[in-house]
Amino acid sequence: MDVSRLRKKLHKFDRSAVTLLVEEYKTPLLRFAFSFVRDERIAEDVVSEALVRLLIKKPRLRSEGALKGYLFSVTKNVAVDYLRKQKREKAYSARLGQEEREKRAKPIENSVIENERYREVTEALSGLNERYREALYLQYFEEMSVEDIAKIMGGSKKQTYNLLARAKAALKEILKEGEAPKTRNSL
Repeated sequence: MDVSRLRKKLHKFDRSAVTLLVEEYKTPLLRFAFSFVRDERIAEDVVSEALVRLLIKKPRLRSEGALKGYLFSVTKNVAVDYLRKQKREKAYSARLGQEEREKRAKPIENSVIENERYREVTEALSGLNERYREALYLQYFEEMSVEDIAKIMGGSKKQTYNLLARAKAALKEILKEGEAPKTRNSL
């Protein structure tokens, strides 16, 4: 195979060059990819991706050995990338599955208690003045940093720390009382 002629045809996206390339290297690349991924369909996808990368990158290869080496190297990289992605997805799915099993394992009483606590805190928050409620909401429900809360609420970082401390103390006081007053505008 004349690599320089093939390379020129590939640079022009000549159909005959692509066909020749696929006929020449498809089977060995498939076997190579299969040795990594252990699935024929995925191996075909890996080889297709490797060939597409060759056509897109258009590397300057001087010999057939360089072309072959490039194709096998790219095939290996694509296969390894696929395996890494599968591993991440599997770990993520396993983590989600574990969380789901833990949720199901909780007795119904715990769920009722959590709902009651959530309701109590929500009622207590409604009893706070607007600035306290806003600051606590941004910190705990939106998980924002003090710096971000300061920007949103138009104060300095120090003022925001003080505001959060006062809001937490007021919330704690309301929760200690056992019932959240419906209207509590100033604290």
